Order: sequence, then structure tokens, then C-alpha cells
Amino acid sequence: MVMEVTAPAWLHRFIIGKKGQNIGRITQQLPRVHIEFTDGEERISLEGPTEELVRMDYTEVIIEQRFHRHLIGKNGTNINRIKEQYKVSVRIPQDCERSGLVRIEGDPKGVQLARRELLEMVQRMVS
Repeated sequence: MVMEVTAPAWLHRFIIGKKGQNIGRITQQLPRVHIEFTDGEERISLEGPTEELVRMDYTEVIIEQRFHRHLIGKNGTNINRIKEQYKVSVRIPQDCERSGLVRIEGDPKGVQLARRELLEMVQRMVS
């Protein structure tokens, strides 16, 4: 099966991650899926078995920017634990982006569990 996902070209580098870390994690979780980024185009092609492609999910949640550094934790300890525990990729915007949009990608169950944990962390900070 071939599937295309629309994503702005400027976002591709964040999906790939620093030194290919994010895309490496995805291909490690889904070894039979081939992912291709097309330069200058707003699409990503995914090719592989249907059951592998359908497994992927994402969600976006708005979290006030003032909480981002706490979600990340010292030296990334909080966010790295969540990524590892739930086998997801989490994109928290940099301060200069002035955005509260946090994106979580991966296995549908892991995405929902990571989302819940991030929101619970924010609730504890608000209280």
C-alpha cells in the first residue's frame, strides 16, 4: 500500500529530527515501511504493508508555551522518558516559534497515553 501525508515542506526537517533521530525511531518501530520526503513539496510518501501504515497516528494539543520547558525537563529527561515509554515522537515548538501546538506521533495507543500524561503534567503545574 502507498499512502501520502500532507505536511508543509518546512516541517519535514522536524519530522526527520536532529541527525535523523525521529525518522530513525519511526523506521525502527515500522521496519517494513519506506518513508520518502520530496524536496520542496508538501507531501510525504509512505509505502508498506497496510497493517503497518494504518498503525500510525498523531494528535495535536495546545499547551501554553510557559509549560513547555517543564514538559521537556532538565536535559530533556521528562520528554525523553515519555517518548521512550510510549514509543512516540513528540514535537514541542521552540520558544522563538511562539506556538503552543504540541504534536505527538506514533502507535495510536502510545499517542493517546502520551497525550494524557502531558496534559496531566500541565494540570499538576496549574494546580
